[in-house]
Amino acid sequence: MPEDLRELVGFGGASLFATILAKALIERLWFHRTDGVLARDAQRARDGIAFLGTLMLAGVAMGLGAFALLGLVDPSGIVLGVLSGLPAGLLFPFVREYVRKWWRRFGPRSLRSLGRFRLSLIKAATLSVVVGILGLLMPSKHYLDAIVIGVFGLSVILLTGSVNARVVRYMTLVGHSGASLLRHWLTIQIALLWPAALVLLVAQAYLPATVAMLIAAILPVVTALRIFAYRALSQLIADWTVAIVILAAVYAGFTVPPLGPLVMVGAIVWLARRGTGARWLLA
Repeated sequence: MPEDLRELVGFGGASLFATILAKALIERLWFHRTDGVLARDAQRARDGIAFLGTLMLAGVAMGLGAFALLGLVDPSGIVLGVLSGLPAGLLFPFVREYVRKWWRRFGPRSLRSLGRFRLSLIKAATLSVVVGILGLLMPSKHYLDAIVIGVFGLSVILLTGSVNARVVRYMTLVGHSGASLLRHWLTIQIALLWPAALVLLVAQAYLPATVAMLIAAILPVVTALRIFAYRALSQLIADWTVAIVILAAVYAGFTVPPLGPLVMVGAIVWLARRGTGARWLLA
C-alpha cells in the first residue's frame, strides 16, 4: 500500500482494536462483579485495576505484534490510534449505561421499545422507497442527498444491527436452522435498505446510491457473520473473531480488493459449518 494509506489503515486499525479491547475488558470486569466466579476479587478496586491494566498491556502487545506481521509498522499512527481508542473503549460502556438509564427514566413511553419494534416487510420497503425519493429531492450541493441517506442508513444500523448472543443460542437450541436465524435478522435490514438504494440507482443519483448500496451490502454480511459466530463460539471469543475477520477483510480489500469479500464469505462459511453441531455451548 502507499505510505499515506498504510499510515491511515494503521491508525484506524489500532484505534478500533484498542476500543474493542478496552470495552471488552470493562464488560468482563462487570460480569465478574455480578455473575462470574471472581466476584469477590472483582469487587475490590485494587484487583479490578490490576485485572484491567495487566490484560490491557498484554492485549496491546499482542495487537502491536499482529500489526507488525501485517506490515503496518507506523509507530506514530499506531500509538495515536491506541491512545485514542483506549479512552473511547473505557468510556463507551459507562456512556451506554447512562443513556439507557436516562432513556428508561425520561424517554417517552411510546418510544422506549423502539429498538424492539419490528415493521412488517411491506411497511419497511415502503418506508425505504419514501426515503429514497426524499434523497432525490434533496439538493446535491454540499452532499446533502448523500448525508440524508447516510443518516437513514445509520439509523437502520442502530435499530436492526444488534444481535443478541443468548437469542441466537436459544433459537439454535429449539431447532432453528442457520437459514431461519438469517431470516430473523436480515430480512428487515434488506427491506429497509435495498429499495432506497435501487430507487437512487434507477434515478442515476450515483453518490447517494453508492452510500446506500454500501450500507445495504455491508450490514447484512456483518450481521450474518455475528450470527454464525455466536452460534459456533462463546460470546467473548465470537466478538474477538468478528473483529479480527473484519480487520482482515478490510486489509485484504485495500491490498487486493477481490480478497476482501472472499475473506468475509470464507469466515461465514467456516463459522456456519462449525456451529452446526455446537450444542454444548448452549448448556
